Amino acid sequence: MGKSLHPPLTVEAIIDTAERLIVDTDAKECTLRALSRALGCTPGALNHYFPGGVDEIISAVQVRETDRLHAWINDADNDQEYPGLANLDRLSNAGRLMRRCCAYLDFAGDNPAIYRHLFAHPPIQGATTSELVVIAMIEDTAMIIQAAARAGELNRPTIGWSDAMRLAHLIWVQLHGYADLRISGKDEGQIHQIRLPMLVNLLFLSGFLVAATPAGFEAAARNAAAVSICPEPDPKCQTAGISAA
Repeated sequence: MGKSLHPPLTVEAIIDTAERLIVDTDAKECTLRALSRALGCTPGALNHYFPGGVDEIISAVQVRETDRLHAWINDADNDQEYPGLANLDRLSNAGRLMRRCCAYLDFAGDNPAIYRHLFAHPPIQGATTSELVVIAMIEDTAMIIQAAARAGELNRPTIGWSDAMRLAHLIWVQLHGYADLRISGKDEGQIHQIRLPMLVNLLFLSGFLVAATPAGFEAAARNAAAVSICPEPDPKCQTAGISAA
């Protein structure tokens, strides 16, 4: 007998196959029948690993991908070379915030089907997005804003936790709206023109003292982008301050 063309049936293999179906068909064909056909098994065999059926499998994909998004954001925060706004001090809280924002947008741009599945559609029968992303985009961002105030980077000496959380939530809403519109394609590609102004405005919305006027800082960001060099082709270099000019 010839060797099987299907991978061994494991939890990881099931999740991997479900993710491929979600990416290829926008979740329309991620069914038990399609999964069992792709894995060369019966639907009953899948139920042995995931008693909750296809909803439990898709929930597992959601958890894995939101964990990956969380890691992407935190890696960018800690990587001073991650492209953000090119004219910001990389050690500043403003630089940290922009790296996190750019990482979020980069993930959405590089993984449009997964991002759409995570955020642009209702959850599958009560499955929820990982709390890690909420923490990364709201609570961690709020802490950066508070740290910026203490470091003298904001137009105020302190900011309360409630106000910082509201600002962080609004920042995430702006980023999600941008990502969702870009993925939809309904703007005919014009969305790229507002990425840099949007990021600059997020800094001013938070009260960062980066320039006398938003227009002045945006011009400085564009000038910095003109002299920034990405050493190798890399999707992560397609960020504000690098390609938005």
